[in-house]
Amino acid sequence: MLQEFFKNFTLGLKLYQIFNLIKPQILKALSNTEIIGKNIYGEYTRAFDEKIHEIFVKAVHEHSFPADIISEEGIDVRELPYVIFLDPLDGSLNLARKIPFYAFSLALAKHNKDINLLLGLIWVIPTDTIYIGMKGRGIIRISRNKIEKFTISHRDDKDTLIEVANTDGRVVNEIRKFATIRMLGSIVYSGIKLIERDLDAIIDNSYKLKFTDVASLLIMFGESNIHFSFHAKGDLIRNPRVALVASHRKDLYSRLSKFL
Repeated sequence: MLQEFFKNFTLGLKLYQIFNLIKPQILKALSNTEIIGKNIYGEYTRAFDEKIHEIFVKAVHEHSFPADIISEEGIDVRELPYVIFLDPLDGSLNLARKIPFYAFSLALAKHNKDINLLLGLIWVIPTDTIYIGMKGRGIIRISRNKIEKFTISHRDDKDTLIEVANTDGRVVNEIRKFATIRMLGSIVYSGIKLIERDLDAIIDNSYKLKFTDVASLLIMFGESNIHFSFHAKGDLIRNPRVALVASHRKDLYSRLSKFL
């Protein structure tokens, strides 16, 4: 199934193979949770964030992969035709506190005048489950070496469950009037829960998120019938701050969009 999924897109397959090679190194890096300073965006960074970034950049260079890298931990730009948006570990505090909601994520894009997202890869590390979404080809899920085409499940629950992330308190109070809220501490993990239909919607209007936080999800949303929009404060290649709303229900998406 993997070869068929990547048919006529050898670059995507090569990127997955690079990722697969460095998985053991990433797992080893997770043991050091020490805060070592701040990243280029002024946010606290931990030893594993920086180490995973270094592991990934080194592997991309060693395999001559033709992509610049825009990461939470640094920018490696060589004027190449593709760009990878990387979040080495989304949910760093969760990992440090032994809360099992965190993930590695990346998105591959064609870099012309605009950013054309082609592929998203998310590794939910605690369950060792990998999701790969490709524009126009859907999503595959890899778990315990089992590869399957992702299919949408439907829930008949009457309750509405919304991830509010960093959304401001006034808006959260409004949402509480018609939904139950969650704050899982990882927008990527929450995005997977939305794709799986365990959550009904996600909203973050704080502009604390960066494009690297959501780039992989945008591909997944597009391939799983999720209504979504995001607002960026600048060119995507500069990894700007973004606000996001997404839902598998059109009525809920419309209702939440007014808060962006």
